[in-house]
Amino acid sequence: MIETIQVWEAVMSMRHNRLKNYIAPGLHSSLIGGGEHGKVRLFEAERMTRDLITPHSHRFSFTSLVLYGEVTNTIYEPSLPGAYDVEPFIRSTVTQVCGAGGLMEFKHTREAEPRHYRRRATTYKAGQTYLLRHDEVHSIVFEKNTKVLFFEMPQIQDWDWMLEPYVDGKLVPTFKTEPWMFGKE
Repeated sequence: MIETIQVWEAVMSMRHNRLKNYIAPGLHSSLIGGGEHGKVRLFEAERMTRDLITPHSHRFSFTSLVLYGEVTNTIYEPSLPGAYDVEPFIRSTVTQVCGAGGLMEFKHTREAEPRHYRRRATTYKAGQTYLLRHDEVHSIVFEKNTKVLFFEMPQIQDWDWMLEPYVDGKLVPTFKTEPWMFGKE
């Protein structure tokens, strides 16, 4: 069995293209190695990501390995309205585009009517893995000092789903790209 310290040293020697505050304060992302058949990314949380990361899907499927700490991954499953644990959301498609100066921008198209979802949360600790398919919608919370390797499989589509709360007959817009996000180190 490979010693954890050897794996960590290998990962750190391959780290590049670090982005600070990757969607949440204190959550940083780095690419590990390179290649055209998918990507490996390292997420490092220097603080707990207390703020809700807007539920979303990915353009690709991925597997994550928790190296240190723990994450709680919440899957949003489509459901019929009416059950006590089902909530309405406005679903949208989001296409990532590169804007002026290379800044990340998004084309965001919302649906008119709400859809209903049930949440299923699972906590993963150091040494555990989880898979997320490209068509699953999720949100995630990283505990302080958590480190996760993210194995991004080849891209399947060029858009993601995004869910925003629907409360009192109105959309509550939670999807935002703030100036402090995605800072190059």
